[in-house]
Amino acid sequence: MNGPHLPPIFRAVPLGGGDAFAWALAHAREEGAATLAWGVHGGRFGCAVVLEPDEPTRTARTVLFAAMLALGEALGTLGPPAVPLLFGWPNRIELNGGVAAEFEVGIGPEEGGVPSWLVLGATVELGPEDGPDDAPGRDPGRTSLREEGFGAVGAGELLEAYARYLLNWIDRWQEGGFEAVRAHWTARWDAAACGASGLDGTGALLLADGRRVPLADGMAAAGRGA
Repeated sequence: MNGPHLPPIFRAVPLGGGDAFAWALAHAREEGAATLAWGVHGGRFGCAVVLEPDEPTRTARTVLFAAMLALGEALGTLGPPAVPLLFGWPNRIELNGGVAAEFEVGIGPEEGGVPSWLVLGATVELGPEDGPDDAPGRDPGRTSLREEGFGAVGAGELLEAYARYLLNWIDRWQEGGFEAVRAHWTARWDAAACGASGLDGTGALLLADGRRVPLADGMAAAGRGA
């Protein structure tokens, strides 16, 4: 059985129903950069890619925004064009007002001032294929691809699209840093809805009242890593 067709740089590790993020964290050092683990469990798609940044942890974390842009573009190509897609700081993708995808970040020990590895995890709600839980509106705060009219889009197709866009956005991030992706990300972000005035150069949330929330703190509060 043929697996997803990914850009040659990636080494795919299919896990069936396993936890891709947990696997990547456990094997990041030995497997190395561009390892891409993925799996599906209970109508939920998960994948995690291992990176080896060459900059300090504080700024390396901002690759998260490049990954969100990549998945956003993948969803835009696979789904109905009329479905509104927005980002939520620090790690959410919302479709039609409901959370459909979330990201995690795991960072290895620093070596020479930079993290030895970084794992980017993404989880997407595909939705159950049938049954009563597939009814729209079962949870007003969350949604799934099937609930939003993505039809039969499956894990393999989603992984292929995400990997293609991920390669492009990470290249842009490596060339220009967070500044190369910030405006693209904020264009799909309702800052006023969370009382924010913008993001600083490290991806920290700048609140309208003058407070600053570091990206690591936002991820920790969301239970999605540091």
